[in-house]
Amino acid sequence: MKKSLLLAFFLCIVLLVFPENSNAKSLVNPNQTYTYEEMTADIKNLGMAYPELITYKSLGKTPFGREMWAVGVGRGDATLFINSSHHAREWLTTNIAMEMIDQYSESYVNNTKIDGYSARSLLNEVTIWFVPMVNPDGVTLQQSGLNAFPSWTHQSLIKMNNGSKNFKRWKANAQGIDLNRQYPAGWELKSGLTNSYMNYPGKRALEAPEAAKLAAFTYWVDPEITVSYHSSGRTLFWNYKVKKGNYDRDYTIAKKVGNMTGYSLVMPTSTPSGSGYKDWFIETFDRPGLTPEISYYVPNTNPPISVFPEEWRRNKAVGLYLAQESDKLWEKKVTHVNKTITTFDTKSTLNRPDPDHASRKTLKPGVYTVDATKDKWLRVSTGTVKTWVYASSFVYGEVSNVNEPLLLLTKKTLFSMPLQNKNTKVLIDQQIVTAKKKWNNWYLINTTYGDRWITDASVLKNYSPTTINETYKLLVPKVAWEAPVYTAKRTSLQKNTVINATQQWNGWIRVQFDGKHYWMRKDHTLESFNVNNSTENVNQEIVLLTNKVLFNLPSYGSNSGKSVKAGTYQVVRKMNNWYGIKTSYGTKWVSHSSAITDNQTNKINTQYELVRPKVAHSIPSGSAAVRSIPVGTIVQATSEWEDWTSVIYDQQTYWLRTDSVLKPFTVEQSTEPIDQELVLITRKTLFTLPSYGSNTNESVEPMIVKATRQRGNWYAFNTVNGERWISSASVITDYHPTAINQQYELSQEKRGFTIPSTTAESLIIAKDSVVTGKQTWKDWILVEYSGKEYWVKTDATLVPYSPQQNMSKMLSTETSPETTSEQPEVKEEKIQ
Repeated sequence: MKKSLLLAFFLCIVLLVFPENSNAKSLVNPNQTYTYEEMTADIKNLGMAYPELITYKSLGKTPFGREMWAVGVGRGDATLFINSSHHAREWLTTNIAMEMIDQYSESYVNNTKIDGYSARSLLNEVTIWFVPMVNPDGVTLQQSGLNAFPSWTHQSLIKMNNGSKNFKRWKANAQGIDLNRQYPAGWELKSGLTNSYMNYPGKRALEAPEAAKLAAFTYWVDPEITVSYHSSGRTLFWNYKVKKGNYDRDYTIAKKVGNMTGYSLVMPTSTPSGSGYKDWFIETFDRPGLTPEISYYVPNTNPPISVFPEEWRRNKAVGLYLAQESDKLWEKKVTHVNKTITTFDTKSTLNRPDPDHASRKTLKPGVYTVDATKDKWLRVSTGTVKTWVYASSFVYGEVSNVNEPLLLLTKKTLFSMPLQNKNTKVLIDQQIVTAKKKWNNWYLINTTYGDRWITDASVLKNYSPTTINETYKLLVPKVAWEAPVYTAKRTSLQKNTVINATQQWNGWIRVQFDGKHYWMRKDHTLESFNVNNSTENVNQEIVLLTNKVLFNLPSYGSNSGKSVKAGTYQVVRKMNNWYGIKTSYGTKWVSHSSAITDNQTNKINTQYELVRPKVAHSIPSGSAAVRSIPVGTIVQATSEWEDWTSVIYDQQTYWLRTDSVLKPFTVEQSTEPIDQELVLITRKTLFTLPSYGSNTNESVEPMIVKATRQRGNWYAFNTVNGERWISSASVITDYHPTAINQQYELSQEKRGFTIPSTTAESLIIAKDSVVTGKQTWKDWILVEYSGKEYWVKTDATLVPYSPQQNMSKMLSTETSPETTSEQPEVKEEKIQ
């Protein structure tokens, strides 16, 4: 014992003096009959030699007072569990486990590799827990015989050993219970069996305290993978009713371990026996569990010490490989983030996100990186080590040091931390203070109450930036800061990034990138950028195959916070792989990803008639159906892409599958030329084709037009913008007027219309007016009045008129004293 203490003291001195460059030495001698006493001494020595790496504890005592030691090696939150010596005569597996603890720790300190695996890298991420001797009473009995046990137990032990005093075949614990037949996975009471040196499963599952403690410890460790070492035969058990969804995972791991050790994989059977530790772990946790059988087959006793070097060669990297796989499985269970936090109080830490895994260490107030979260816990990095803390009393981001004079414009509330729930209820008066730290809109100042935090509300800071609105392109990659000082948190913006500057101060400009504001130096690496001068003016279309984020500039980082749905859009400007499109938010920019551009489509100018109703899509994708276009509709096709055709319908672009439903259509071949006048009774929308859906923004007032073509109820006529079509609704199509040349005098005032319809625009023609009739149609006459033509109703108020009658009337009026030479007053009233 004295020798062990001196050795441990020496190792501690070495590690304290040479913590980084020390060449750790092996402390375990596995090439011996390894006893419980040797193991206990070595565990304590290892704990003293590697205090930052190794922790150990007792899971409790066996029925004969021996400690069940558990040893944790590593500093990570992922866990792997390796246990040995369930069976007494299989104690050589303890040598394997203890040599792993020893060699892995040595490799960690020396930063060396074992078969290509870096112990330091892995043990910073994973903690490997060992119970090197699950059955210390049974091992001691097998190694030392009756002399190691009280005399009152001898007869019972001999009886359970079938009368023999040679205990070399002993497997059970000292109560004659086989510990690896004690677990509640297929456990059954075996009638006719009683306590024995082997194979007796007990009266109930977990009856033996060793098995019960190991199961409880397994729940505490919560390992991703377990390894339960046994002997002998160089086989590997790995399957017990493994679920279908886990089979490939578990088999891949087992196969790798089999390749590393040369052990044969025992394939699953339809009737697995169960009740072993590995069986229970797989069934309970749905995770990989392995049972390697070391050594060549040795019946009814322990494998010889001489086989250890070979078994160590086969197994030395197994723990590190499984640590690597355990870490992969564990990392799938946490939410990965990359955030910086600042803490303001001393925090208790945990090795895992579980209150039962509290650490003796604390986390001082400071800035830390959070790389994962789980439930209400945060995983923070402290150097090469990661630890878990409860998510409270912290802020995201880093608190920056400042030396900034502030003018408090009002009384300010003091906070113990930059958090709203840390209000001290103390107010300070208006004054000038100096901020020493800053986080977001919080400042740390010195007060008579000590250092306290205030918000920046109603605070005037010491700089007065000038507002600008300038746009620049970065000619080189450029550093940007969160504040206009070099000590502020920084980021790097890529070359050719286009940014908008909103403020300038003291040689700095404030720019916006990805919704955040940064400051950068205003120098020759910035090129002035103007959208009109720096981008190409185009007139084309782009099809967005997915919803797209809109950018204010042709560059990442200028996210507008808006987006558009998948569809076809008009492109008005272009720069490299960026397209300026028309949106309801104005001209915004999209990237070329997930888009079909003009140079990817085949431009066409074709009309089609739909022979059946057809589904229209907002984009060329079967999942983007938005409406149905009726049968008989004639559409204008503008482009083709793969087996899709884009068409215009209701002034929107839609995509149709290119198939036999699209029947080619030409105006010349599918319509009839005519020469016919039409009366448009109402304002009419103009169409480009004889079909609904081809409507334009153009229209004509009620009028008479000359139709040049007809297709069914559709008529074409020429306009200033070319040939246009109208439907026959509210159109007089049987209009065939007769030419006349007759003057009329109105016996009373009469309403004249622009077309032969009482709903048309009109005016009042005064009584006694003389008008010239030009045409008649039904009960209408087209008359000329004051140089313009109007339609009036044919009735008794229209009195035929001749110049002779007018002369007689004039002579008669000259003899009347009441007659004046003035013309009748024309009363005009324009009525809509």
